[in-house]
Amino acid sequence: AERRRGLHPAAARADADTDTVTDNSIFDEMKQAAMKLHTKDQSASGGQEAKKRPEFVPTKEGYLRYLMDSREVFSTLEDIVKESDTLGALRDNGLERTSALDKDIAFLESEGWEPVGIEGDASPGAEYAAFLRKMSEENLPGFLCHYYNTYFAHTAGGRMIGKAVSNKILDGKKLDFYHDYPKGAVSKLTTPVKDSIEEIANTWSEGERSQCVDQTPNAFKYAGMVMRQITATK
Repeated sequence: AERRRGLHPAAARADADTDTVTDNSIFDEMKQAAMKLHTKDQSASGGQEAKKRPEFVPTKEGYLRYLMDSREVFSTLEDIVKESDTLGALRDNGLERTSALDKDIAFLESEGWEPVGIEGDASPGAEYAAFLRKMSEENLPGFLCHYYNTYFAHTAGGRMIGKAVSNKILDGKKLDFYHDYPKGAVSKLTTPVKDSIEEIANTWSEGERSQCVDQTPNAFKYAGMVMRQITATK
């Protein structure tokens, strides 16, 4: 039988004998929200006007800070998943990045790299990690929006950025953050993770679905804060 998407369990049971899909996938809803934040040069259906972007010039100190910030974010996401019974289906799914980042950071430090200093009380990664922890306690559907955007952005555009950085300041070296995945092909890992998120979302009310989708701007904001570290200078 075709799986009904976007339905509360009671509604799904009542609709069990029909062949229609009544609501969008939670991913369709998050994609629509994301398109409103993309510029037209990023996507033809983007909701924002194209912007002139500065030349992408990564620095060693900025990139190491970015990797350290990314480790803060990914380790927090992974800790929250380990601690939550509701999110149990997302444990040990192969997309985890903490151990890969540990190896990359250790390698770059062994090469004499030092991270750019932190402005203010906390780095962008630490600030985002604290926000994720708060979301997991107060708004679990919203947390899943951040979880999805963080992991899936990394497997797509994030890996392209990693290649660009490697070509500019790493002599083409491949870091584990982008390449060390079990089973080889990332697509073999992302499909079951999406299925698990969809199944969790199918238990939500319409209000909870909105809580998830409405976090899309925050997911973009915090990801941008962390990403901008790549070009930071001492």
